[in-house]
Amino acid sequence: MLLSNHKLLYVQENSGAPNVAQFATTMSQFLGNAYSEWARSIYDKAHSEGKKLTWKQFREEFPPPTLEVTKIASESSVTAYVEKFRTINAVEVKVLNTNHELDNSKIFGEMRDIKTKTSADQVVLRTSKSGNVGLQKGEVAKLISSQAEDGNAQIVLRGVGLQGDKLSATNDSFNASFAIKRLPSDVLAASGEMYNLIKRQVELGTISLRKGGHEAAKKIANITKRYWP
Repeated sequence: MLLSNHKLLYVQENSGAPNVAQFATTMSQFLGNAYSEWARSIYDKAHSEGKKLTWKQFREEFPPPTLEVTKIASESSVTAYVEKFRTINAVEVKVLNTNHELDNSKIFGEMRDIKTKTSADQVVLRTSKSGNVGLQKGEVAKLISSQAEDGNAQIVLRGVGLQGDKLSATNDSFNASFAIKRLPSDVLAASGEMYNLIKRQVELGTISLRKGGHEAAKKIANITKRYWP
């Protein structure tokens, strides 16, 4: 796990290894259990000190954590898959909750700002054009590349394939993967090998990773100061 940008390096060591969706389900359960245990400790501590605190107040100030796991892509993997479409008729991009990471694209930054200000459950950008001409594939690739690379949005493309069949694509279609010839059996050594692989890909410009914002750290510091002075 790269804590600076909230990215997970996943290695499927054998064919029976859990997939990313199974990882997300398991982690969501662990997060929920950890949140419940932590919340109960804070609630009991507040009441033991005579502080007035209801569960509703607590959950409004410190809502339960949510987990969204999406595969990251590279600009080349997005472009390559877009070329499998003869016609793209619709594009949908749903912005996901993040740990205060900044958006490369101004339009998606504004969408996320709208989502926050309106307390919306979700904000979706949808653009479409029916018929055999469809949307400009090059512009579609540009639109979704930065979001697919960050893994901070759920993306859906719909259209017609090169053989005339209906074709759709999601984040899973664009995912960037890299082969590792040999991975050390030692966990720390394997982690270092994976990190160096990703670092090389970033240096080559194959993928892009950004550091998260400082807001998450500020929230953690605030919670610690208030409840563990």
